[in-house]
Amino acid sequence: MTEPHNRSGGSRVLRWLLVAFVLASCVRVWLGPGEVIPRAQAQIPDSGLQRKKQLDATIETNAILRQIHSTLQRETLSVRVVEGGQGGGKGVVPNRKTRQ
Repeated sequence: MTEPHNRSGGSRVLRWLLVAFVLASCVRVWLGPGEVIPRAQAQIPDSGLQRKKQLDATIETNAILRQIHSTLQRETLSVRVVEGGQGGGKGVVPNRKTRQ
């Protein structure tokens, strides 16, 4: 005859904890990620605002470049090199002469 298995109380508790953990894991997988999506959306920066700032900076840069372009078309710029610029090197002094 076979003798019944005599399990200790610790082994039985461990087995029930393992079963409970597996069941809880199954329930969690079945229900899905839950509140992950709203948290992830909160971390995404406002792309429309970023795009607007980028466009504003581009418009400002283009305006400055237009001013430089018109200055270069209207005027003749000449420079002369002089001694004693910053750091003991040669400095540059612009001389503006207007085209006629």
